[in-house]
Amino acid sequence: MRKRFGVSGKVLGWVEEYMRDISQAVHVNSDESASTVLKFEVPKGSVLGPKIFIDYAEDVSEIFSQNALSQHLFADDMQCLCCGKPAEVPYMVTRIENCVAHVCTWCAEKRLQLNADKTEIIWFGSAANLRKLSLDELNIKVGQSVVKPVTTVRNIGVLIDTKLSMRDHVSRLAQTCFFTYAVYAQCVVSSVKTSRNDWFVLSYCHDSTTVT
Repeated sequence: MRKRFGVSGKVLGWVEEYMRDISQAVHVNSDESASTVLKFEVPKGSVLGPKIFIDYAEDVSEIFSQNALSQHLFADDMQCLCCGKPAEVPYMVTRIENCVAHVCTWCAEKRLQLNADKTEIIWFGSAANLRKLSLDELNIKVGQSVVKPVTTVRNIGVLIDTKLSMRDHVSRLAQTCFFTYAVYAQCVVSSVKTSRNDWFVLSYCHDSTTVT
């Protein structure tokens, strides 16, 4: 924090004090586990935890820059972007795989883990250009795993497809809207007369449903 963000003095002392001798226990109903000292992490659910993790992992951006790839970092999610012509796909795959290998090494040094099962790759382009590519040459290796391309990904709540048509996102949004409308349509409206002869309309639902 001192080197990369210029944090020093009392502020750095506060953070050091916060990170020193932290312990954590798990409560389930009336049961409680033994307290464990946290040597390489911050307490789950803590206020400073997300901020400290971002500070801890921020230097991964240098790896993307070294591999000439654009990146987008959001909390513990990492995205790298590469563009080129269809003939340059093998070269692009090599660049991405090299970058992923460097990120894996960085994760090991930071006592983190890159989850290959949650890693996705998507190729954007016109239908004509995508048809020129074979599926095998679009795969990438993440450690010992091979990640195959998908046709749709979720990026901070937005569904993006290979043709950038937004059709999947609009369809999902329409389904959510219709479902929400159906829930509200089940509401029962009743009228209650008060002693002052004023009429109030009360609305309530049979079921309480949250749509995300």
